[in-house]
Amino acid sequence: MSYSPVPRPFPASRPRRMRKDDFSRRMMRENTLTADDLIYPVFVLEGEQQREAIASMPGIERLSIDLLLEEAAELVELGIPAIALFPVTPLEKKSLDAAEAWNPEGLAQRATRALKARFPELGVITDVALDPFTTHGQDGIIDDDGYVMNEITVEALVKQTLSHADAGADIVAPSDMMDGRVGAMREALEAAGHIHTRILAYSAKYASAYYGPFRDAVGSAGNLGKGNKATYQMDPANSDEALHEIAADLSEGADMVMVKPGMPYLDVLHRIKTLQGAHFCLSGQWRVRHALRRHQQRLAQRSGDSGITDRLQTRRSRRHPDLFCQDRCATITQPSVVVSRRSWQSSTAPATPPRTAQRRPPRPARVPIWLPDRRRSAKRSPSRRRFRIWVRLSSTFTVSCRSCSSTSACWSRRWMSPTRCLNA
Repeated sequence: MSYSPVPRPFPASRPRRMRKDDFSRRMMRENTLTADDLIYPVFVLEGEQQREAIASMPGIERLSIDLLLEEAAELVELGIPAIALFPVTPLEKKSLDAAEAWNPEGLAQRATRALKARFPELGVITDVALDPFTTHGQDGIIDDDGYVMNEITVEALVKQTLSHADAGADIVAPSDMMDGRVGAMREALEAAGHIHTRILAYSAKYASAYYGPFRDAVGSAGNLGKGNKATYQMDPANSDEALHEIAADLSEGADMVMVKPGMPYLDVLHRIKTLQGAHFCLSGQWRVRHALRRHQQRLAQRSGDSGITDRLQTRRSRRHPDLFCQDRCATITQPSVVVSRRSWQSSTAPATPPRTAQRRPPRPARVPIWLPDRRRSAKRSPSRRRFRIWVRLSSTFTVSCRSCSSTSACWSRRWMSPTRCLNA
């Protein structure tokens, strides 16, 4: 929807009028993030009282169904509207035809029934895909050459969809990227009487390395090996194609569409924002956030200043702006901080920092980069010296003279190209 502003000359138009008070700012706020915008993903495994940590996703665990119910109770209390289930299929139940995917007594089906019986007000979203159930880790049934066959895979996905709907799933989410699967699923749901079962289609799912920790969590990474899913997931270079995929899924009966990953494809999200769209905060994005948080903790330990983490929250990296996007699904606010080697004291730190804060850390590795002499005239060239810049791996720079080997002050995020020897 386009917006054409009406010309209103000053003082008839005073935009600051609506910004004066908090209540008016809240009334005209265009974008908000609340618990109503969130979906909680959970990895479910077999057994009772089972809890397994996921090495590639620190802080996230696989839960058995009984522990899942305890987790769901907290979600209902917090006001989270829906939960997304991702089953961890045992190796002995995987097969080439993924028959376990539509087993009425499968893990996803049993978890769905348990959740709806205990918390009928909590929305349950199930993943419709075959990769957790195949021995090769692909999202479909393959031929002798390893190519995923479209029509046969769609038939299997329809069976899986009906089994989830029969178990009580509120939303089925096909994440396979097969052609025509949404239309076949909608037709089967209508014929079976599941007219209220909604379809959340992974319409624009790009081939991405962000899926690595997620595949570890569901146990399909080992089956996939060095294979890829480029024959059915989208090319990261295409954005117009995403609009065609989304339009096709909506015309086939999808109630909601999803862009996955969301963070690197904000341009696609912007182009479809007038639709019922969703953004998947991926496991790779979680790993980035956790790594940045650990970096801050190590920095605080090395500096001996326990308050440095809080003070550095406002400093954001200009080198990786894609790590700090704000959208409807997640806000990543952990900055990538670079502190000078020669001064650990922050501008807001106490005047007399602890003794440990004055100690220098080990000198980082450096890589020399040669810069040519910028000679403005032949007369001044004899007095000019060539300098070399050492690029530190901590993204700070030191400048040293080639003649006297003296080193200037440490500079953060700056290029410095002096033309005279510092000791001349």
